[in-house]
Amino acid sequence: MSQPELRRGVDGWIAGVGALVLGIAAAIWFGSRPGMPVMIGVDKIDHVVPAHYQVCVFPVFGAMVALLAADILRRQHRASWLARGALLASTSALACVRLAGALPMSGHVLFLTALLVHELASRGRSGHVLLWLLALPAFGLTAWYKLFVWQDFTWFAVSFGAGAGIGVASRWLWRKGAWPRRGSAM
Repeated sequence: MSQPELRRGVDGWIAGVGALVLGIAAAIWFGSRPGMPVMIGVDKIDHVVPAHYQVCVFPVFGAMVALLAADILRRQHRASWLARGALLASTSALACVRLAGALPMSGHVLFLTALLVHELASRGRSGHVLLWLLALPAFGLTAWYKLFVWQDFTWFAVSFGAGAGIGVASRWLWRKGAWPRRGSAM
């Protein structure tokens, strides 16, 4: 087994542990709390967000955080630090603003779209199958609720567009930093 194949296998385990830990923590947290009201834009409607909807994004988020932490601790792939860090920081910040009711976009759609576009643009160079296996069902569940249950077409589309923009920007950052600079230790 070659060094890149071994690293990819180890990264899969690291991502899996991150997904499992954050997924279980989110399930415990949201399962023990009363449901939050559904918001269309910044307006609350007469529905409660189910716990499984809240939880669905956390395993893929945990996997992405674990991969970022592994790259930083390994002191390798500095291009990934900036790209993954920017994706996680920007989508997390926007999701927090959303939770405060000051932003009409969907944090779930924003993050999942950004991640999927980022991974799609990798063309196999940095993508991890586990990220796809976690993100696609979470995106499907999110889309189902947003489009068919809550009929939040406008903000789904806006969040999707913003997430795609973040995904493209993070992949651009990855490519921009992919070549070692003179005197850098990549």
